[in-house]
Amino acid sequence: MKTRATITIDPKLHARAKRLAQQRQTSVSGLFEQFLKSQPESGTSAVDQMIGAVSLRDLNADDIRGRALADKYLKP
Repeated sequence: MKTRATITIDPKLHARAKRLAQQRQTSVSGLFEQFLKSQPESGTSAVDQMIGAVSLRDLNADDIRGRALADKYLKP
């Protein structure tokens, strides 16, 4: 048995959710349920889960902007 829940969201977001639900052949409630089931219960954030998912290309020594960004944002 399922429990009914009421949520309040922006009308534009609701319209987007309805379109997405239709594309996935489910309901808005089904989308929400699928989303919650996909989230770990450990409290790990989505960002923490993505750490290490991509790798950076090697920077060219002549790429001044790339080197400046790397120096500013990448941890040593």
